[in-house]
Amino acid sequence: MKTVLITGGGGFISSSVIKILLDGNYKVIVLDNNFKNTCDRLIPFVPNKNFEFILGDVTEESILHDIFDKYRPDYTLHMAALVGFPICNKYKQLASVVNFTATKVIARKAHYFHSKLLFPSTGSVYKPGQSRCDENAEVKPPSHYGRTKLLAEHYIRQYPNIIIHRYGTAMGVSFANIRTDLLANHLTLRSYLDRTITLFEHTFLRSFIHVRDIASAIVHTIEKWDDVASKGRLFNVSNNDLNFTKGELASMISSKLGTNVCYAEYAKDLDQRNYLMDNDLFYSTGWQPTIGMDETIDELIKVAPMLTQENKYA
Repeated sequence: MKTVLITGGGGFISSSVIKILLDGNYKVIVLDNNFKNTCDRLIPFVPNKNFEFILGDVTEESILHDIFDKYRPDYTLHMAALVGFPICNKYKQLASVVNFTATKVIARKAHYFHSKLLFPSTGSVYKPGQSRCDENAEVKPPSHYGRTKLLAEHYIRQYPNIIIHRYGTAMGVSFANIRTDLLANHLTLRSYLDRTITLFEHTFLRSFIHVRDIASAIVHTIEKWDDVASKGRLFNVSNNDLNFTKGELASMISSKLGTNVCYAEYAKDLDQRNYLMDNDLFYSTGWQPTIGMDETIDELIKVAPMLTQENKYA
């Protein structure tokens, strides 16, 4: 039985990853400080004898050392992070400590204890305005979030036992979790509640990927580590069929809910991401996404009435 350590296991993506791993007879150790009060979403996994939860913080090196020393994980999935430009701008120093400084410690521990490290990064590292970014495209993050992730990428690439994923814009519902601040999720929820979508810079481009496809890409990488690593150490992970402008996304949502779409050209979107991602390299490892935009919008419409604590997942 292989053991996987997941830092930040109470987050948006992790519940889907945990489910797949437990179903595949992996032992899963989760470390999380419950920063967003979402660890209760992991309760369905508690009866599984191969699941263990540890309340702790990735910024505390002694805790990390004890966990690596006790469990000797075969794989480390370092999900713990402050994610997205709003929270990273609000808590810049904390974002730097969690996203960069703690990642350096994780990388050193993983190397010392011979654990293969999978690091989730972001397409937010790319310079905005590029029509199609492969892994060699110019990087110039427009946000503090992207800069912290890029710094972490640069540091950990000195180690031989790492693979980096750069994800597109996530969307949809995870196994036991959701984020309402993601573009497709937010626009669908506001459309359902308000019957109006207001867009800034509607021509900006985004590459989308469903959260459960991200989870499948993570597990694929773990299960096929040597084959994936033979193709490279850095991969874009998004859906080549889900490249849309913000305006096109709003039109798709509007067609299902009869929403009014308003283009607010008097102001800028604070999130200046504007690029498409080329995912052919990761596709060449044998992985393919399976969930499209139409299916995603339908599930978001279905879940919208359940979100009585909307801000919990922001």
